[in-house]
Amino acid sequence: MSLVYFFDFATVTTSTVTGWCVTISFLLSSIAGAGYMYLVERAKKCLDFSATLYIIHLFICIMYGGWPSSITWWVVNVIGVAVMALLGEFLCIRWDPWLIVAQIVCLQCLYYLTLGVFLSFLVGTRVSRMSLVYFFDFATVTTSTVTGWCVTVSFLLSSIAGAGYMLYLVERAKKCLDFSATLYIIHLFICIMYGGWPSSITWWVVNVTGVAVMALLEHGMNQFVLIPGICVFVTLFVYWSTVLLFSKSFLC
Repeated sequence: MSLVYFFDFATVTTSTVTGWCVTISFLLSSIAGAGYMYLVERAKKCLDFSATLYIIHLFICIMYGGWPSSITWWVVNVIGVAVMALLGEFLCIRWDPWLIVAQIVCLQCLYYLTLGVFLSFLVGTRVSRMSLVYFFDFATVTTSTVTGWCVTVSFLLSSIAGAGYMLYLVERAKKCLDFSATLYIIHLFICIMYGGWPSSITWWVVNVTGVAVMALLEHGMNQFVLIPGICVFVTLFVYWSTVLLFSKSFLC
């Protein structure tokens, strides 16, 4: 095996059995690429990402073996773009409840993990023993003591970190408020079960601020962080890996 089967247009042919194997490998990889569109999770962007992937592939092929003059190569790659875009769009449009549940669970766990780290540094040095009281008892969120301030700051810093987690777990600006509110609603229910209905105004102010900070900050980062570019190169890498696997299966 060599890079010839990846980037030399002459290998994509229907005149030999090996050429058919290479052709089928590329077509199967385009189908697999539609599954990788979960990195994008936006149906309207599927054609953009698919076309970008194949344009990059075209430039690499030109640098490797010159301008592709094979009609078969063009047909295979145009079909690949169409299959990846259409199938990827279908998969992105379909509502996936298990994906949403997994994102919520991951976000909740990461939030509490981060909160525990901040509480350990800010509160753990001031108290004799750390416990779940500082996580779920509304009475600990107060501005009347230094320890209460440390707990408050820990919650606010965790909401900022939560925005970063949503940036990579959700990646959709329109869903920022939904996931932020869900996280804090779950936290509210746990607090109610742990210590009753929160009657502290400070607790409500801190948590409402946390929702706003997490949603707005993640929305802002979604506008400026170059996630699309990262997704393209990750998808391209996985796509070529899939081509290699299929090629080995057919040619070996």
